[in-house]
Amino acid sequence: MISATRLLVLTAIGITIGTIACTDAGEITGKPPGGALLIESERDSAVEVDTLIVGDEDWLFAKGADTTAVTTWTVGDTSIIRIVDQVFARVHIKALKVGSTTITAEHDGETGTLQIVVRELTASDTVPKVEITTNLDSLIIGDSIPFGFNLVRRGEYLLDRPFTLTLSDSSAVRVLYMNDPLVDPHSFWIEGVRLGTTVLTVRCACVSDSLTITVHEPKPMVPDPRASRYEAIDLGTLGGAAAFPLALNDSGDVVGYSLTATGEQHAFLWTNGVMQDLSPSGAHSEAQVVTNSRTVAGTSEIGGVVHILRWDNGQMTDLGPVGSADRQAGVVGITATDVVAWGDSGSAIWRNGVKEFLGGFRARASNGRHQIAGNLGNVPYLWDNGSLMALEIRGLPSHAVDINSEGVVVGDTPEWTQYWGVRPAITVWVNGRISRTFGYIDPVAINDPGDVIGQSSGSAAFYSRGSVPWEIPSLGGWGGTFPHDLNSLAMVVGESWTAGKTLHAFVWQVSDSTPIDLGTGPITAARNGSSAIAINARGDIVGWVAPCTTPAGRCTELDKSHARVVLWRLKNP
Repeated sequence: MISATRLLVLTAIGITIGTIACTDAGEITGKPPGGALLIESERDSAVEVDTLIVGDEDWLFAKGADTTAVTTWTVGDTSIIRIVDQVFARVHIKALKVGSTTITAEHDGETGTLQIVVRELTASDTVPKVEITTNLDSLIIGDSIPFGFNLVRRGEYLLDRPFTLTLSDSSAVRVLYMNDPLVDPHSFWIEGVRLGTTVLTVRCACVSDSLTITVHEPKPMVPDPRASRYEAIDLGTLGGAAAFPLALNDSGDVVGYSLTATGEQHAFLWTNGVMQDLSPSGAHSEAQVVTNSRTVAGTSEIGGVVHILRWDNGQMTDLGPVGSADRQAGVVGITATDVVAWGDSGSAIWRNGVKEFLGGFRARASNGRHQIAGNLGNVPYLWDNGSLMALEIRGLPSHAVDINSEGVVVGDTPEWTQYWGVRPAITVWVNGRISRTFGYIDPVAINDPGDVIGQSSGSAAFYSRGSVPWEIPSLGGWGGTFPHDLNSLAMVVGESWTAGKTLHAFVWQVSDSTPIDLGTGPITAARNGSSAIAINARGDIVGWVAPCTTPAGRCTELDKSHARVVLWRLKNP
């Protein structure tokens, strides 16, 4: 969630940081010649003719070329443009004199050409544009929203240029620096003080941009009527103050951990309305996975080392640690015959109780076909019935995250982007080869039909069927949507900020215009939030509800030490 150090309160109606004279900057237009490869400027991917000023330098990227193989670059007139450096599909160029020329990329028999125009420096080139990046226009009294802007000159972001920031009514809001203004002078918090409307203007002499912000009273929370499709059940605890869920099977059985009356953390299995204590007396344990036949696996700390445990019909088997002295470990999969877990030094699979250790390999997920998706360092691998196969990648680092019942793996591999350099793109592997990539999004999970959910760094959630991601709407708040699981019906669950600045569990499908707000179920105490962590095949959802730890006006961080487990059971699947 968003946090900030408030270093300086700006209480004046006008905030002035230097002065500068400016005029409007020109636009670049044109159209590139054809070619199998598309050459783009990393300074600005939208330009169709790369226009530079004498002395400028730029990086170009051959889109469609292998980012790990050599691309040949040639310049039509080397007196106008000189190649400074080359890194695979990227090339670094410098403008030498006024004129027009082309640069051509050739890779594996395919070519692409981009026209480059070099001109003299003009007065408008020295002027940055003002671009407010905040698209929110309202906030609640006592709450804050992030506010930011950029000063951009010919694709370059400037932090050292003077500007003024003014408020038409400083009594309605106040402006606070988000970070150290010497390091990040363009990021602020806007805090609501009283009812009213103000216009916030950022000006660089004669160039400016404005945002109108309205401050209003908090709206009362209105339950989502669609949540009535679910019966919300408080699963209770093992006698202590909190319990937390970790997995759910297709019968609606739940596993996790709970505090006892004496404050110990014990693994539990909840089924048919009863929470069963699975832990040996005095052990610190948790149940992490459960099959449809109620076979459970999890971990317990024994003698300072984390052991892997398996429960069959309530009878516990200690499988031992993954490595010899693991301080951290977790179970990622279980079947009738297998338990798959990771530890500090590698991973292990127990088949019919016999252990095979995979040194250095970090298992992330497994399926019922004896396949494990995981990573050796920054390289994704698929372990398939005793054979370890490296997955095709486009660069490093790359990672495997999840695997479905068909052996299809989802993870990420890097792609070049304008401005930001390398960014991870969601990647789907079939039989070890890249099947598709899309979006600069962190992968979360894949279901059996091959649908994928992911999370962007900007707190937006995405769902994809094929190669085009849909953004999952929020519950009305600006703070983000966070997906955690999806089933084979493409029902997605997670948590999202509401319009009342509260984190609530949600469930969403493509056919829903907005996610269903599951609220806090049967936990009705004031200032609680919730999250959904898993959904089964029929659509039952498990999650947790906990008290807010953030100040009045928003509920965006929750206290897990007082969490309660809630099962949202679908009434008519």
